[in-house]
Amino acid sequence: MGRSCKTTDSERVVYLASIGHTRGEIAALVDVSRWTLHRRFATQCEKGKLLCTGRIRAKQIEKALAGNGDTTMLIWLGKQ
Repeated sequence: MGRSCKTTDSERVVYLASIGHTRGEIAALVDVSRWTLHRRFATQCEKGKLLCTGRIRAKQIEKALAGNGDTTMLIWLGKQ
């Protein structure tokens, strides 16, 4: 008899990844091991990471086009 399966909301995993949490942080927040997170939620973590990256890039472009962005910050974000 194996361990009972924990129920974890995959949308919560996407949300946590989309606001910038690392996989280790997400695993701790949803109370699963990093290995379990990797096995069961790799797709959701990747989706959240892409959403986060897209939002950051959009905000960067918005600031750059408005002409009121901190140049050093914009350069740093562009390299990330």
